[in-house]
Amino acid sequence: MMAQKEQSVTSLKEAFTTPYVDLAETPERFLLLLDLPGVSKEGVDLKVRDGELTIVGAPERARSAGDRLLYGEVKHRTFRRTFRLSDDLVDIQKITAHLENGVLSVNLPKRGHRRSRRKPVHRLS
Repeated sequence: MMAQKEQSVTSLKEAFTTPYVDLAETPERFLLLLDLPGVSKEGVDLKVRDGELTIVGAPERARSAGDRLLYGEVKHRTFRRTFRLSDDLVDIQKITAHLENGVLSVNLPKRGHRRSRRKPVHRLS
């Protein structure tokens, strides 16, 4: 019984891949950069729900249906990444994305000016 559970968990993990991500910040925005080689615009779906940005998609197969595969190392797996967004920091209504040359850029505009997290220190006399 235990072997069946382990096998089903392993099969589920192998069904998806996790694309690599870089996160950058400027005073106006956060920028997510995802490596998505072989993925078209139609192959990507971005959704924001309950404070989470979810990116799901799949690469296109490069070979035609009539080709006979002799050897294969390339995995054409569905990918999925989810990011928790802070409603205090990110203006969710203004999120944009652009896919070019296999890199998905997700622009996460900051909401107004960030409040300083520092608290003033009062000197004791």
